[in-house]
Amino acid sequence: MRLQSGKVCTVAGSFDKYGLPDDWEDFAEKVSGLMRNNCIGELLDSSLYGKVKRRKTDLIFCKVTFDDYGQAYTYLADTEDYEPGEEVIVPVGSDNRETVARIDSIEYLQPEDAPFPVEKAKHILRKYTHGV
Repeated sequence: MRLQSGKVCTVAGSFDKYGLPDDWEDFAEKVSGLMRNNCIGELLDSSLYGKVKRRKTDLIFCKVTFDDYGQAYTYLADTEDYEPGEEVIVPVGSDNRETVARIDSIEYLQPEDAPFPVEKAKHILRKYTHGV
């Protein structure tokens, strides 16, 4: 980011969401309002501090839907390359036919906190590429 003075300011790093005080969001919003025109304001951006950092032992669970009003189904992702809103190819049914679905949300969980037995989980196959 370039400041009005011409100085270049770079902000890097990550936040541990679980290590922040309970009222961090209120504090951050108030201070951020005072600092919007300074590079420090980026440090108080909820899209940065609110993102949960994945631990190496976390599994990546993606809730996907097959249409705008459909039920959400949970699939495992093998990489962190997916974002909410993206379309992906997933196996469906007992025959595991490949079907397009949209990622609604992503959650990082330890295996013991999985919403169902991990060994029964189906995996996202790949990103969907329109027209291919």
